[in-house]
Amino acid sequence: MADPLLSSDDWPAVRAALDVTLNDNALPDATIELDIYSGRAVREVEARVSDATTLTGDDELKVTAAAVFLTAALLAPAMPALTRGKAQYLEWQREGMDWNKRARELRALAEEELSDLLEPAAEISFRPTMFARAKGRRGK
Repeated sequence: MADPLLSSDDWPAVRAALDVTLNDNALPDATIELDIYSGRAVREVEARVSDATTLTGDDELKVTAAAVFLTAALLAPAMPALTRGKAQYLEWQREGMDWNKRARELRALAEEELSDLLEPAAEISFRPTMFARAKGRRGK
């Protein structure tokens, strides 16, 4: 069996991607582990990068980062409900944040990680303009 892209060791990174102040009380591991969040993110990464679970080195880190960002992006729309609470005579909610905007930002970060794998940057040769060919029509 191939190594999974995400494990419980990655849940703190998912929380930090959403909000660095989140802890496991505000966003429990069981919520992150739900198939609609981490499972869906892993499937999306594996669908786009066919050998995702066999990569090593920097490529493995990029695939894992993409899965973390996608998991966080899928969780972001649910965050208002997770960061709000009510006790007997007390209601609280964490400082307002546009979670849909954060989801878009996280998805963009995931796309950036995946694009590095799917379309490696081509080496561009640079030639200073002083060595470029001139037309040769001086004074005209």
